[in-house]
This record gives sequence, structure tokens and C-alpha cells, in this order.
Amino acid sequence: KQTKDGGFIIAGRANSIDGDVTGNHGSLDYWVVKLNNIGSLEWQRSLGGSGLDLGYSVSQTEDGGYIVVGESNSQDGDVSNPYTSSDYWVVKLNFDGKIEWERSLGGTNDDRGNDIQQTRDGGYIVFGQSSSINGDITGNHGGYDCWAVKLNAIGTIEWQKALGGSSEDFGQSIMQTLDGGFILAGSTFSNNGDVVNNDGGLDMWVVKLNEQGILEWQKTMGGTNAEIGYSIQQCNDGGYITVAETRSNDGDVSGGQGQTDFWIVKLAPESSPTTTPTSPPLEIYPNPATHTISLLAPQDQATGSGETPLSIRINDLLGQEISQQTLQPGEALDIAALPNGMYILTATDALGKVYSGRFMKQE
Repeated sequence: KQTKDGGFIIAGRANSIDGDVTGNHGSLDYWVVKLNNIGSLEWQRSLGGSGLDLGYSVSQTEDGGYIVVGESNSQDGDVSNPYTSSDYWVVKLNFDGKIEWERSLGGTNDDRGNDIQQTRDGGYIVFGQSSSINGDITGNHGGYDCWAVKLNAIGTIEWQKALGGSSEDFGQSIMQTLDGGFILAGSTFSNNGDVVNNDGGLDMWVVKLNEQGILEWQKTMGGTNAEIGYSIQQCNDGGYITVAETRSNDGDVSGGQGQTDFWIVKLAPESSPTTTPTSPPLEIYPNPATHTISLLAPQDQATGSGETPLSIRINDLLGQEISQQTLQPGEALDIAALPNGMYILTATDALGKVYSGRFMKQE
């Protein structure tokens, strides 16, 4: 991932004890590497114990540090309070790669953390798969389940959710959505439990959870052969883009080239109420717009021509803040510098009343 300073943070695995690698604990370690913006090594850290420690995902955190997840079956070294077999192993690093805290998650069977992201409340969402039926895990449906875990800022579990059916289900990618919930992608052999309409064999599986981890909807996608989902992101229009591999050329899959293909699927925006802003609607015009927009609140009250300034915040559909500014009475809002795309605008008046609406920037 690119870091705030323009460099890059990388996580994987290493069993080397020379070259760029120092501090190996034995066998494979998580290996975390910080590069500058031209690829020169700034620092590196080997993390783990004498067993197998495999790093799969890393992200920079709001405090300038890093959060890493993978799987570990070590019982020593940097790893404290592990279960037996392999666990999710979550490690919080400071800005120069030193451990601030670490946490093993799972049970006595195999658990593998494939993705992690900091959430807007300062905590973390972790996703992967688990075959455990004890420890931190409840609700396993049989075999491997997808397993999502919400942590607070210091790694304490707030909630966990096992997702799947009686066959094998594998979790690969997760991100927080605009409405505060989560979108998940992976694969499933199941056609019962949480899984509906499997197309045959192994399908890509997309699941939407709300902010508390409750399943809102799920979608299986594929054909009669195998599909493995690897990544999902929310798009500027509120829909989702996914990538998988496929061996099918029927069902949802068309244009197969033979053997295994890349398979990219665009899902439309949700029509459920979960994506509707909870604050009162705000009319924004013109919409789409190129240079400036004006704002009109309900009951035809022109917020931009009122008696007090408005506090304006603009976010993209991934929830990232793009700008924050004050709009004086009678002013139009300048959006000329924004890239083309869909945005969420919230306006707060002097009484603390909040309005929100969407607009499209389009050249």
C-alpha cells in the first residue's frame, strides 16, 4: 500500500537471515518492509516466533503506524497467548515498525487472516477463514467458514461473525462501506446456511454486513466450474468492483479464454435503505456540475443564502474526506478542482442541524 509520505509499506514472509532481512525468529516470519517513494529501503522488520508466520495484508493507520495480519502457528517470540494450530495474528506497529501490541485470534483449528483495514471509529476489521468451533469463534456452519472480526483500537474483540454453509467457505477481502457496514469477498462451496444460489462447485461469494456484523445480503457468482474471489472495493457510484479467477464459461461468466481466466465483475449500487443518508436531504444544483454548485435544504430554505455560514464536508463514496471548508451566505461552492466522480456533501448550520446529499462532478 502507498503511505502518506508517498512511500510504500509491504508485508509478506521471509525465512532469510541475510541480505535485506534481519531479525528472523526461525522458519518463516512476517516480513514488513518500508520503502521511500523511489523504492529505497527505509526499514524492515521480521515478526513472529519459531513456527510459521505468514503475513498477508498491511495498511497504514491514522496515527502513522501500521496494522498487519496473516496467520501464525508460533508459540513464542513476538507471539503471545496463541491457540494451537494456526491463528489470525494481528500486529500493530508504530511509524518505524516497532510492535505496539499484537493479538492472536481464533480457536484450536486452523484460522487464517487474509485482510485487515482500520475502521472509521479507530478500530479494525479483520477477515479470512476459520475451521475452529471454540476459542474466539462462535456460529461455525461446518468445515471452513468465512470469519469477520471487529476489533477496537487496542485489539479487543467487539464482535465476530462466522459466515458460510456446511461445505468450505473462504474469506479474502473486506472494506468498510459508505454506510458504515462492510463488503466482503471470497469463495464458497456451500449452498445452504448463509449461502444461496450457488452456481455449482466453488463460486465467488460477496457478502454485505451492517456496522454490527449482521448479514444484510449475499450474492454467489460464477458458473459450473470454479471461481475464487480475491478482492472487492466500493466504487464512486456506490456499487462494487470485484476480481476473481474463473474456469467457467457459463452461468454468470462469459467470454472465457480457456483454462483459468481473470474475471472482473461490476455490481450495481445497492437499492436498500442502508445506503440512504440519515440526515435530512439537501438539494444540490446543478447536478451533475462542472465548476460550482449551490445548495437548497428542505422546505425551500436556501442554506447558501442564509444568515450564517455553513460548515461543508465533502467525502468520496469510499468514505474518505476530500475537503472541509466554510461556505459564506450567498456563496456557491467551488468544485472545479475535484476529479470527476460521485461525492457525498454534508452541510452543518449554526444551530448544528446537518443536511446531506450527493452530487456528480463531471467535465
